[in-house]
Amino acid sequence: RRRLSKQALVRRLSGVHNFQITPFLADYGLDGAGLRDNISALVQVVSDPTVFVVSGGLGELFTLSVDEHAELVKMAVKGAGGRFPVVAGVGGGDANVRLMARNAEVAGADAIIVFASPFACDDAEGAYEYVREAARSVSIGVLVYNCGQKDFWPDVLRRLAALPNVVGIKDGSGDVEVGKALGDVVGDSFLWAAEGEEHAQNTMPL
Repeated sequence: RRRLSKQALVRRLSGVHNFQITPFLADYGLDGAGLRDNISALVQVVSDPTVFVVSGGLGELFTLSVDEHAELVKMAVKGAGGRFPVVAGVGGGDANVRLMARNAEVAGADAIIVFASPFACDDAEGAYEYVREAARSVSIGVLVYNCGQKDFWPDVLRRLAALPNVVGIKDGSGDVEVGKALGDVVGDSFLWAAEGEEHAQNTMPL
């Protein structure tokens, strides 16, 4: 599949980010077909620019096995049918996050969101290296989740934005200070995705 430029990826990943609940069967097995059908049904009725996100931080990312995660992303991509982009959350230990990232790329995801472990976010260098290595393992787009209220995030994000496939931040801070601090980094080649409706409303005017 042709790789998009950073600007083209930002355009493709702009709009409402629709985080999908991960369905399970009665025996606790992953219901990949159920997720595919849920997204397929939404595709038929969605008209606004929409991005389907699977395995988010509250979407069982940290309880899925690597194999389940790969299946989840594959079924999400099938459900979207190429009409809408798919983003997959990745996380865990260093080896795990890179494996999940590569599986998501193979499955056809447009981008990943890197959910760094809270322990990886204790200091700026740890957060930077964790995300950098995940980003280097793939050629698809990378969004960064700024976990925790850490003063170092704007500087770390500026450094990460220099990488060829890091295209944005999933801002879970709940306020606009991190995004404002990024200044001219946010633009045609860097996406500011605000988590939650109220946060998004406060972010849009800026």
